[in-house]
Parts: sequence; structure tokens; C-alpha cells
Amino acid sequence: MGKFLNKFLYKEKVITLEESNKAEPHTLNDLALDEHSYWKFSQTKPGRSVEGVFTEYKENTIVEAKDEEIGLSFVPDDTIMLCYMYGDQLTKVCMDINNPLFIMIGDNPISKEKGVWKARETRKLIVEKNYSLRKKETIRLLISMIPDNKNLASTGWFYGGGGKDEPFKMRLESFGFNESAKLIAQLRKMLDTNNCMTKQDALEYIDDYKEF
Repeated sequence: MGKFLNKFLYKEKVITLEESNKAEPHTLNDLALDEHSYWKFSQTKPGRSVEGVFTEYKENTIVEAKDEEIGLSFVPDDTIMLCYMYGDQLTKVCMDINNPLFIMIGDNPISKEKGVWKARETRKLIVEKNYSLRKKETIRLLISMIPDNKNLASTGWFYGGGGKDEPFKMRLESFGFNESAKLIAQLRKMLDTNNCMTKQDALEYIDDYKEF
């Protein structure tokens, strides 16, 4: 009886592992079928990222990794707000299985999720659209993707390490995006007086904020 039971449990375990393996996406096509959109921060010119590597991300084009060992990284919508230090524009990755360019690269393999950002890498990506951090609507877009169970403090925008306060604001100022920096500063003031400030509170404030 015990031998039979062990055999039965082992069989159940194997089935579970096989199902788990099938659930793990291995290609861009697989990833395109999940519930997330995918994003990255990119640079309009070299020197606007904490990384030393520059890759140009043009809309509606296939972007290919130049480094033989390091691929093109991207993250899901629910962690993109954590990646603000990697560029001066927000880049949406095309995951449209009907897009002719995506069809050409859909079978490209992807890495497994890495770290709290759930980052993945692949050799080729399609850029759907770029959004400049100079614009109010890009800041709003970023905030709209914060998970509903998180607040603005979880973004890391306002309380930096190493003695650097308000790191996102400082980066925006370094790009000359002063109006965006002022908006982030205003959100920081609101957060300081209400540490339970929700994503919706921030979005409503931005909607009423002056255009720039």
C-alpha cells in the first residue's frame, strides 16, 4: 500500500512540474499572451542612464542587442516605475501578435524573470511607442501603472539612498525636464503630509495640474 501510494504521489508531482513548465513563457510569443504590457526606460542620447551601454530605440522598428552576452531588458507594467534611473524616455515594447514586425521575432527566446523588477532579456524587441519624461502625460502614465496595492512611496522616487534625496526629481532636472521635476516635487509634498496617499489621489492631482 505504501509503495503504491508513493508511486501515486510521485506521478502527481511529475504532472505538476510539467504543468508548471508549460506555464513558464519561453518566447516573446508566449509572453504576449499574458495579462501584462511590457516596458523599459531608454535613452534619447548616451549618458542618460546609470548603465554605460547605449541602444537607440526607434518606434516601429526591430531593435537588436549589440552585446553578445547582454540582451535587451524589459519589465512588466507593475514594476516599470522602479526603473526610472535607466533613461529619459519610457518605451513600450510591442507585444501585438498580429504586428508584422512582431511576427518576425515572436519565436525569440526570453530569459526567466530576474529580481524584484521581474526583468527579462531577449535579443530582439519591437518598439511600439516612446514617451518623453518631459511631458506631464508620461508622468501620469507611469503612476497609472503602479499596482493598486502600492502607494507612491513604493516607487523609490522620493527617498533616495546614499544621501541623495528625491532621486527621480534630480534626474529630471539633470535632463532639463524642469516642469516634470516640479510636478514630482509637488507629489512629494503631498506624500509627506499623507503617507497613505493613493495612486488615485495622485492621478486626480495630475489631471488638475497645469499643462506642460
